[in-house]
Order: sequence, then C-alpha cells, then structure tokens
Amino acid sequence: MKEALKDRIKRWKGVLSQGRGAPLDLAKEIHGVIEDWPAYRKEAGETNCTTWLISIFGSHTGAKWWESRYQSVAYLGEDIRRNLDHRVAVYAMNHVTPEQIKQVKSALIAAKKKNSDVPVTYGVGVRIIREVTGRKARIKTDWLARCLLLERILDKHAIDYPGKHDDAVAAE
Repeated sequence: MKEALKDRIKRWKGVLSQGRGAPLDLAKEIHGVIEDWPAYRKEAGETNCTTWLISIFGSHTGAKWWESRYQSVAYLGEDIRRNLDHRVAVYAMNHVTPEQIKQVKSALIAAKKKNSDVPVTYGVGVRIIREVTGRKARIKTDWLARCLLLERILDKHAIDYPGKHDDAVAAE
C-alpha cells in the first residue's frame, strides 16, 4: 500500500530538520513523487507538482530544486548523503568534472571530519572545490573598464550617448 502524502509530508519535515544534508536524503523519494505526479495529483488537491512542493517546503523548493539535489546525488554518488551540504553538492555537480569527483569528495569529507563531523558550509565547500579543481574565484570587473568597453561598442556602431563629446570639449 502506498503511503499517504500527508504522512510523507510529516516524515519529510522531520528528516529536513536533521541538517544541511537532509535534502540529499529526501531527493530520491521526492524525485519518485515528481516522476509519478499524475498518481498523486488528486490527493494533492489537483495542483501542479511545483506549487504543491513550494506549499510544503517554502519558496524556491519546487520540482527543479529537488531534481537538482537528486541529480547531484546521481552524479557524485550515494555516499555524499549526510556528508555534504546540499548546496555544496549542487555546486560540485555543476563545477567538477567526472575525473575530479573522487578527489573533491575526499577533500570535502576530510573537511567534514575536521569540522567535528559536521558538513562544511557552502562558502567553505566552494573554496575547497576551487582549490582541488584549480578554478579561480571570480574577480569583480572594474566598473571603469566596463564603461570604456561600452563606449567603444557604442562608438563602433556610431551611437550617440550622453557625455560622448565631454573629452573633445575638455581638450579645447
């Protein structure tokens, strides 16, 4: 017999209260509900799946949000459950090549052990992934450089803009 949705919701909320890695634990089960949504639609009040999920878990936790957690577990391996913050897992899925997975997971799990067996935060996890993969942090572009680039583009297309003639007037 299939477990009623209201019973699942209670259990899911209990699991989610257990920590930052909990969404990874639930991702497979919620993925199953998403995949079989027509069978649950009537019990959920004839709403769509994303609306129903958001009504339970809050904003930004629709079907795509849960699917990304499910895909991160599929990509990185089942052993990441309870070892990684769910946001770190999604970041890793999007920034780590298959060849780097083992090395990145080892570094993140070692950091967890060093952190009293608590999964590292998103910021720390991203720094570790960047160190292991050799990716550099994005450096904010200087606004003046952006303005100069925009001026060159506008000049190239002969588009007039405020301040275009300021240099010519100052030179006189």
